[in-house]
Order: sequence, then C-alpha cells, then structure tokens
Amino acid sequence: ATRIRQAQSMEAIAGSALLPSIGTLGLGSRSSNDAFGRTTESTGVQGVARISYEVDLFGRIANQVDAAEAGVSAQMTAKEAVELSVTAAVVWTYITLVGLDEQRKSLKASQEVYAQILELAREQERARYTSSASVDRAESFYLAVSEQLPVIDNAIAQAENALSFLLGRAPGEIERAGALDSLNLLEAPKTVPSELVRNRPDIAAAEFQVAATDKQLSAARAQFLPR
Repeated sequence: ATRIRQAQSMEAIAGSALLPSIGTLGLGSRSSNDAFGRTTESTGVQGVARISYEVDLFGRIANQVDAAEAGVSAQMTAKEAVELSVTAAVVWTYITLVGLDEQRKSLKASQEVYAQILELAREQERARYTSSASVDRAESFYLAVSEQLPVIDNAIAQAENALSFLLGRAPGEIERAGALDSLNLLEAPKTVPSELVRNRPDIAAAEFQVAATDKQLSAARAQFLPR
C-alpha cells in the first residue's frame, strides 16, 4: 500500500508539469515632499501577475506521465500478486493440515491394533503358546507406531501456527471445516490459454514495469532536445 501511494504521488508530480505555473509579485512605495512649507505624501502600489506554460514539443512530460501511470499500475498489480500468493499459501497450508489430521487418525488406529496384538502375544506367552520373540516383535511394532505420533502432533502444531500467521492471528488451534475427503478440489485443466496466463498479476506487473521503463527512457532522450 505504501508503494502504491508513492507511485500515485510520483504520477501527480509528473502530471503537474502539464499545468501552467502562476506567479504574483506586489510592489509598494511611499514618498513625502516638503515644498513651500507644505508637506505632501504619496503612496503607490503595483501588482504583477505572471503565467507561464511549457509546451511539450518532444513529449518529455507526456512520457514522464505515462511512465508514472505505468508505475502505479505495476504497483497495484504487484499488490494483487502478493494477495494471490498469500491466498494460495493459506489454501495449501490448510490442505496440508487436514492431511496431517488424516495421518494422525491412521496412526492412532494402527497403534490401537498393535496394542491389541501385543496384549494377545503376552497372553499367549503366559499360556506358553508362543515364545518371547513374538512378544518382542509385537512390542517393536507398537513402539514404532507410537513414536510417530509426537512427530505428527508437532507437524500439526507447526501447520496451525503457519496458518494463523498467514491469517494475521495469534498462534493457536485452527478450526477444521471438514475432513480431507470432504474438500471440493477442482481439477486443473491440462492446457491453459495464453490470455489466461497473461492475466496473472505477477506477469501483468512485469509488463507494466517494462512499459514504465520504456517511457522513462523516452523522457530521458527528450531531455537532450530543446524545450
């Protein structure tokens, strides 16, 4: 927003050169004469107004105005590009978050299954139906799954904090709108028209910036010509 206001100010300054300049000057005088025993005083006031206008013969001022206008457009489209990037980051982070939720549910279900298998192996060992090796194997599976849960929980917390930052909120828990399979994800087209690509804010900003630079060069060349 600051850069947009700065560009708009530069546009206003460049456009002011096309307007006439007006200047005023006031002169005053006072005198007294003493002749034949009589004193006379006189006061005079004179005002001068001046209006000047620069004829833009070689387009120097017009190019400066066009460059400033293109600069404003470039900054505005750059702002749109930032907004689009933030929106995409919010969507991607939220999808990642609900995906991590699904992974945690799957790990939690696997942990419960391996806990049942481990308990069954211990009962079989006590009944001498199996060896301690089976118990150790079941316990290793259970521990392997259990160790992944804190990792997933940490990843979920990081995703929630990142999403809170993107939304301008304090770090904290993010309310879910639904599970991953409930999201309505649009299928990306296989081919994209060139006109659609040109509508991208970052590409439009680059085009405006190139146009502004071209007009600035034209204005700089006009500086060498008489005014």
